[in-house]
Amino acid sequence: MRGFYLILFCFCTVFSFGQLRRGHYYDLDGNKVEGKFKMKGNYFGAGSKLIFYTKEGEKRKLKPDKIQSAVLGVDSFAIITFFSAGDFSYFDADFGLVRNTGAINMYLHRSKRIASNSGGGVNTYPSFETREVFVINLSGTKKNYGIAKLSDFKKYFLPMIEDNMELTNKILNTKSRFWMESLPAFVQEYNDFKANR
Repeated sequence: MRGFYLILFCFCTVFSFGQLRRGHYYDLDGNKVEGKFKMKGNYFGAGSKLIFYTKEGEKRKLKPDKIQSAVLGVDSFAIITFFSAGDFSYFDADFGLVRNTGAINMYLHRSKRIASNSGGGVNTYPSFETREVFVINLSGTKKNYGIAKLSDFKKYFLPMIEDNMELTNKILNTKSRFWMESLPAFVQEYNDFKANR
């Protein structure tokens, strides 16, 4: 397994920042390195990094530009590049949890940002919230699209599936408030459609 194109599809559990988990990663030369991981999220759109502990106890900080992919427990992570997570959050490269692979690849990107209800007083400290955004791309392309809001769904996802009119009509006949939460199911249905052609 080398590179994110070869990461195996899995139904992933929800991952947590700061949780120590067994796994492995592939370096830029394709070498598999085993040990334990802890994911650390940075603020202000800086992305995430992995704290890796080798079997010998050595501690390494792994950034997205230093590895090809990683597996933490049952979760597979790819490196996704040049995408927006909404609200002016833009990432050159970051880790994405693999949620589906096929004609459309889908990743779950998780980051932290200042909560919208944080106080703004002189003696107050901002609170943070976790933001989860699906990132999708067409297989064989390098253009990634963050689906952070309904307008992203309309602009990026609907054109990807225009060759499947049955699914397109199904979505258009569904109340739009359900579109975002149904995106994983829509991607799966489209990938099944393409696989069976």
